[in-house]
Amino acid sequence: MYFRSFLAKETLITLADNSTKPIEELVVGDKVQTYNQNSKNYDGAHLENNEQVSGTITKLKKELVQRSDTVKVTLSNGSKLVITKDYPLVGGGKAAGWQIYDAFMYVKNYIGITITSNEELEDIIRPLVEVIDESHAGIHPEATEWYTSGQGYNVRADTTKPGSMHPSGRQSGNFPGRLGVGKEIYCDDGETLSVEEVVSLEELSGEYKEEMYCVGWINSGHLIFANGICVGAGKSTAERGQSDDPYKVDEWDGEWYKQNGEQNLDWIS
Repeated sequence: MYFRSFLAKETLITLADNSTKPIEELVVGDKVQTYNQNSKNYDGAHLENNEQVSGTITKLKKELVQRSDTVKVTLSNGSKLVITKDYPLVGGGKAAGWQIYDAFMYVKNYIGITITSNEELEDIIRPLVEVIDESHAGIHPEATEWYTSGQGYNVRADTTKPGSMHPSGRQSGNFPGRLGVGKEIYCDDGETLSVEEVVSLEELSGEYKEEMYCVGWINSGHLIFANGICVGAGKSTAERGQSDDPYKVDEWDGEWYKQNGEQNLDWIS
């Protein structure tokens, strides 16, 4: 999976020295606060068990994004973040793992397939999570479908329900859980790592486009802190070339994502 989700202009990114910088001012070579998921004992479900490290940005992307494709997230500590609807936030507690707001957009941008029904969505998710193992990565016997049964295309699900192939609402295997009100998300205020609840999710409206930014690659780690909220970022360069994804490219001087199955080599360094 190749990262292509966006944060709003003026989002503050936490640097390695604990200072912050607006995302639009970041440059390749800036060092950010992250976690090294390639370390031997990395615990993705409990960030507090890991040491924060410095990661160097190696890819950045700016894009004009239609406002109606974004959502404003507000947490219990007052932190707010405007993201594209497919952007993964990092859950804690029972919501461990990546949490996304819109599975339809996520599937389109990261799997390269446009779907229009819950049935199609579930057909895609199930093969990704079908194996139940000791890590609870898979379809749990008590799990329900990712979205509420009978829900129309891109209609918001009941955010009081877990919304995951795992009954706790955590990430299931290779597919994120659903970002909803009450989900717990990791945050860092510069002094303490904490877990804060989502208190509101506001879909933004408008057909005009706004400038948004993506941190596409970091040389170690795949997480960053945006407005103090832990969110996904590009995969560690340590993982380059290790994927058996049939769409992957052999030359890593340009980044891309799958758009309807086609390569898109519009990334710049």
